[in-house]
Amino acid sequence: MRLALAAVVIATISGCGSDKKPAPKERPQTSGPIESIVHKTDVTYRLDAVRHRVPLASTPLAGWIGLPVSGEVELDADVTMPLVDNKPAYDRANGTIAVHCIDTCQIGDDVAKLKPDIKDPTTAAFIGDGLDVGHLDITGLEATVEIKDGHARLVGHVLKSADIIVDVDLTAQLAADLAASTGSGCIHFKPTEALKQRSPKTYTVLTLVGGVPDDAGTINITVTSANGARGLKPALCVIP
Repeated sequence: MRLALAAVVIATISGCGSDKKPAPKERPQTSGPIESIVHKTDVTYRLDAVRHRVPLASTPLAGWIGLPVSGEVELDADVTMPLVDNKPAYDRANGTIAVHCIDTCQIGDDVAKLKPDIKDPTTAAFIGDGLDVGHLDITGLEATVEIKDGHARLVGHVLKSADIIVDVDLTAQLAADLAASTGSGCIHFKPTEALKQRSPKTYTVLTLVGGVPDDAGTINITVTSANGARGLKPALCVIP
């Protein structure tokens, strides 16, 4: 699920600009849309936030996952890039973004169904109108993305959940046109026995998402992204 969190980070980078000047770092907690942390001058484009609260439902995260999300996250962001032809040059961005989930965040709402894009007709027929995934509770979530000269990498992450164990490696090469960025990653996850007891249907769906289990039963998925198209491939992968 941290891959999805990285989507929030990339979505933050692509927020709309404003004419506000950067504010000093010593300031109280704020809240509001992603656009409110974007500051634009004649020559630079900057993301500047200190403990800025954003409702997950107001971010593009649900669209990336394919399920509704709830809860709030805090953003600490300090990313700067030049303006070229009055447009932010994402391929020359530098800085860090940290995301912290406040209290409990939730993926799924026990009503919406997951409808993955499946090419195989047999699998598509099995899925039908979607997978009944219930929901996953995330009681603790921290992630930090570091960006150097347009190269972004998830450098620190902690996920606490009684439902699922997740580990992720994710990198992205940002393009001047953000939609043309490329990325790759590796997802390891394993639903827990606690989830099996609480929601057998959710447990079963997670074991059938198409990943490759390793000797320990951890499911592996290789992730690629290019020109706005994301690919998930069932394949063993190594997280450094």
